[in-house]
Amino acid sequence: MFKKSIIALLLGTAVFMTACGGKAPAADNTETETATEETVTEENAAETAAAAEETADDAAQAATEPAAEESTLASRYEDDMARYQTVIDGLQDGQAYGFADISDVDVLLVADHVYDNLDGNMVAMKADVYCINGSDEVVKYGTVESTDSAYPLYVTADKCLMFGGNHKLTKVYVDIEAGAIITFQEFTETFNADGEATYHYLSMDEGIDEDVEDDSAHVAMLEQYETGTPVNFTTVGEAAAAAATN
Repeated sequence: MFKKSIIALLLGTAVFMTACGGKAPAADNTETETATEETVTEENAAETAAAAEETADDAAQAATEPAAEESTLASRYEDDMARYQTVIDGLQDGQAYGFADISDVDVLLVADHVYDNLDGNMVAMKADVYCINGSDEVVKYGTVESTDSAYPLYVTADKCLMFGGNHKLTKVYVDIEAGAIITFQEFTETFNADGEATYHYLSMDEGIDEDVEDDSAHVAMLEQYETGTPVNFTTVGEAAAAAATN
């Protein structure tokens, strides 16, 4: 009887300990999960608040900054073209004018004759170059002229004026301080009485001004020319009005 009582007591204790041991971990997991969820919720709320504050700051900054104006100018200097108005007003019927951004200076080009290049542009082979000098005066710097109608005045990607023909290509820029049109690059092909060709190449950038063996320099200059932009001219006077009605 005594042994049975001890066994019964031991079994009861084991059952009690097993029951407590099963419930305690469950209670601990619930508390941990709840705490984790609260932490994540707090972090998400903080991130949302920070993002909203950053958006508000960006909006406030944008409101205080002046709106960017889209330029409709042919170049960033053409807002000063009114300074050339005296020259334009003095052009005769049939003459034409155009603007070109040369060496970061917007120059005025005046041509006596222009023609359609069949690509939507009125172009010229020859033009007088006007520029505003260091004394803020409009001055004629000189004249540029192509030798072939297939090579009208073009502006290259590096802001030079290029013109010429099959046997000569010239690339120039405007030097305000010198008050002159400077030849930056030029290729010339000439022939003797026997029809033999001689090539001469000038390049300020390369420090060359001499006869060369072949026309590779001419080919390279042609690539510059072909990727350039034609100077588009506007005709003035009755000739312009007649053209507009036709």
